[in-house]
Parts: sequence; structure tokens; C-alpha cells
Amino acid sequence: MKKELLILFLLTIFIVACQRQVKDYNTETETNLTDKETGEEIGQIKTNISAKVEIITDCQGSDCFETKFKECKLAKYAAKVTDQLIYYYEILGPQDNLCRIKSKFLKNPNPDWENKEMICLYDNTKVFETASQEIHASINSANEIGSCQGEFYILLKGG
Repeated sequence: MKKELLILFLLTIFIVACQRQVKDYNTETETNLTDKETGEEIGQIKTNISAKVEIITDCQGSDCFETKFKECKLAKYAAKVTDQLIYYYEILGPQDNLCRIKSKFLKNPNPDWENKEMICLYDNTKVFETASQEIHASINSANEIGSCQGEFYILLKGG
């Protein structure tokens, strides 16, 4: 059953994607304070405002996600094979010259596998499908790549 689910998992590469970007915005101003009665300058106020702003746009297919993967830019998508088999990926950003990705089943014939997360480091110099296949093939081998961790990873390893 585990191998069949992994095969189905690898076939989940038709994509409904949603890209999320977080941008840092900074603004700095200086304002001179003057006395209203005398018009005399009495000081200055310096204001610095920093904020993280989340921008959400929809990707309409695999090309969008593939582009985000190559750049390791924040993005997410759910790949639906059937109504009962939906796999979710979220690009978290770069780490150690690789691309850190969180994944989980949103729907699975085995409900014990649903919503259990795994985080792996993918080689984003490759096509996403190839990098994904390499990660998941290595989970069942002695020569593991991708520095995976998480509850779903433990399940895949047979733990």
C-alpha cells in the first residue's frame, strides 16, 4: 500500500497553485517641529516604519509553480489526483543552497496520513518533478537525500 501511495503521490504534478510573497516595506521620515505662536523651530521627529506585507496571487498552472521553484520563491499548491487524493506543497524558501519545501496529504485513502507534514530540501537546479521524484525515491533507500523531517517523513520511513 505504501508504494502504491508513493506512486500516486508522484503522479500529482498537475497543479492548482497559489503564490504567496512576503515583502518588506520600510519608510523613514523626518519632520521639523515649530512653535505655532512664534514660528521658531523647537525640534525634530524622526519616524521609521517597517512592515512585512503578504501579497497573494493565483498561479494558473504548473509553469507558475515551476518558475517559483527555480527561484525558490514562496509559493504553494495542491495537486489533486482524485477527490480522495490531494497532495499539498509549500515552498518555504532557500536553505543551504537548496529549496525548503513543506508537503502533506490534504486527502488520502488512509486518513492516518492526512495533514501530517514533511519538510525536505529539494534541488531547485532541477525540474520540480525530477527533484520531487529524487526526494521520494531516496526516502526508501539507504542513500537518502534532501534532509527530510517531520511526522509524514517518519510515516514514510515506516516509523
